[in-house]
Amino acid sequence: MGPCQGRYCGLTVAEILARSHNMAQSDIGAYRIRMPLQPVTLGELSALDAQDAAE
Repeated sequence: MGPCQGRYCGLTVAEILARSHNMAQSDIGAYRIRMPLQPVTLGELSALDAQDAAE
C-alpha cells in the first residue's frame, strides 16, 4: 500500500477488480484499514537495544 494506506485509492481499486472479474463491488470487499506507517532509517534500527528489539 502507498502512503494513503488505501484511503484514497481503495474504492477505485475495488471497482477495477469487480469489473475485471465480472463481480459486484460488494462481493470484492474493501481493504483492511491499517495504521499509517512511516519509514525507519538504518541509524534508528541500529540504535535499538537488543532487548528492546526482542520485545
